[in-house]
Parts: sequence; C-alpha cells; structure tokens
Amino acid sequence: MPIIRFDAADLANTRFAISPLGHLVHGVQGSACSVRSGLRQQWWRTARRNVPGTSARLVAMLAADPERTPSSLLPPAVDGVLEPTLDQELERLEAAGPHDVPGLVDSVRALFRACMADDWADIRRTLRADLGHRTETMLTGGPVAVLRTLHPELTWQDGHLVAGTTAPGLERHPDGAGFRLMPCAFGRDGLHPVIDAAHQPILIYSALPEAGPAGAGGLEALLGTGRARTLRALDGSPASTTELARRLGVSAPTASVHAARLRDAGLTTSMRDGRNVLHCVTPLGAGLLAANPGTDRERAVSVPR
Repeated sequence: MPIIRFDAADLANTRFAISPLGHLVHGVQGSACSVRSGLRQQWWRTARRNVPGTSARLVAMLAADPERTPSSLLPPAVDGVLEPTLDQELERLEAAGPHDVPGLVDSVRALFRACMADDWADIRRTLRADLGHRTETMLTGGPVAVLRTLHPELTWQDGHLVAGTTAPGLERHPDGAGFRLMPCAFGRDGLHPVIDAAHQPILIYSALPEAGPAGAGGLEALLGTGRARTLRALDGSPASTTELARRLGVSAPTASVHAARLRDAGLTTSMRDGRNVLHCVTPLGAGLLAANPGTDRERAVSVPR
C-alpha cells in the first residue's frame, strides 16, 4: 500500500484545477477509472463517431496506453487560473514544443471541437459543483480533510497520505511540489495519478456522483443533465432535430442522441411533418416535467428562441 510523504510544503503547493485538455485526454484514453463510468461510455459512444481525420493519430496514441498520459499532453499549469480555457492550455503546450506528433496542438483543438465542445458547459458545471463541496470541506475541516475525502482508499495517517491499491504510481513523493488536484466527471470511484519528473504531479479524482449543475433537481438526477435539458426544451413546443439543437446550443448529432434516448424511455415520441421529423413530449414525459418543474434557469431552455 503506497505511503506518500506529504509535508507542509506539499500542502502549501497543492492546488485544484479544472482542465478542458485533461478532461479530453482522460475521456479518450479510457483509463481504468473512466471505463467504469456510464457517463464516459455514453459520451464516447457518440464522440468516437465524430473524431476528425486530422485527430485520428492522436486518438490512436492515447488509446494505445490508457494508463499513461504522454508528457506532451499533460495539462500545463496556468499560474493563478483555476479554470484555464483550452486555448490557454494549448498556448502553453505550443510554447513547450516541439512535439512527437506533428500538428499536435491543431489535432487537440479539432478533437475538442468535434467531440467535447458541445458537452463542456455541462461537464464544467459538474466539476464546479464538486469544487464547491471541496471548498466547504476545506473551510470546515482544513486541507487534510479535503485530501481524505477524495477517495475512500486515500487516508491520512501520522503526517502521511496512505493510498489503496487503486492508485498505482502514487508511491512517488511530491517532494514539496504538492499535487494539482483535478476532478473528473468521467471517473468512477477512482484515482488516476499522472506523475512526470518535469511537471508537478497531477492527481485526477472522480467528481462526486451527486455533484451536478447548480440547483439541479430530481429530473436532472434521474435523466442526466443533457436529457433533462432536452425534455424541458420540448415542453409545450415540438421541434425538429435542427431546432432542438438550436434551443440547446449543441450539435444536431448530440440533440438527436438525447431525443432518441428519451424516445426509448417513452418520454418523447417522433412524428413526420413533411420533410421534417418533430420530437414531442408524451403524456408520461409531461407528467415527469410537472412533477419536476425545476428552477427558472432550468425552465428557460424550454422557451423557443
């Protein structure tokens, strides 16, 4: 069982971060802690069909070794920034070149736009909700309490972090550098250490399963954020896939997948209207919406713009 020396300097230098690059890489890789995640599986089923040709080599490289993140793709730290944008991270990557993969930065940008950009706002809200919980824990219990709650098998004993067998590689000590702690919506009860001699150690941990968009109600917990928003978007106003995508602010393929899942559950139905197929809420779906009215912000998407 790895014992990690973690002194005052490590505590002082440990920071949280939300990384679009890290989330993209972790999601595509399918490491041991993400392949058990239903959310990641659902996302990747759709995303893998949208991988642009210019990013195919990058995806193959990541899939070849799911447990090891290439040094060239480690999320770079952006000093003083909790949530760097993808462009900020890619600027740092480009400055650190050259890279083994020709056109690496352009490949990453194309992959993110095609596979994750539509979902990032929902993912980001989930991650921010997790950080809100960690902040509350920090204020009430201090930094050690935060570290202890990242995973059931990560404990604090006699001034050391003690990790279970789910986190191989953590026997390497931070040596005063601390960790960059990154919540992951695609993880499930996992710790994924990213250790590289030239970088501050990164510890990717699974975001809390109950963490979700601020104010999310029972409908979001039951269906997931994307499908709940889709059902609300159709409330009282049928829409074609193109119109539904516009209301949600996502791509047409993403809107189509959400509509299909709701149809499979009997919450919506689809009917032909000339050359278009309209998605409509069924009585079962309407009853579910009535029982879960949501906040004003959540209901706003149901108003056609």
